[in-house]
Amino acid sequence: MLWKVDQVADYLGISIALVYKMVSKNELPYVRISNCIRFWPETIESISKERYKDLNKDTTNIPAKNNELNFNSQYTF
Repeated sequence: MLWKVDQVADYLGISIALVYKMVSKNELPYVRISNCIRFWPETIESISKERYKDLNKDTTNIPAKNNELNFNSQYTF
C-alpha cells in the first residue's frame, strides 16, 4: 500500500509542509495519482536509513557527561 504525505511526514519526523517542499525539489520519489501524491514505503525507508546511517558513527564531538560541556563561567544555573 502506498503512503500518504502525512504518513511520510510522521515516519521521517518532519512537517507535512517539508514533505511537499522535498517533493517540489525532487528530493523524494513519489507517484501522482490524479491530484494525490503517494510514496512507496520501501523507498522512504531506504532514503531514511541512507541519510541517517552515519549519525551514530561520529561521536567525537559529543561530551560524555554533562560536566564536560563548555559553559561560559559568567553564567550560573
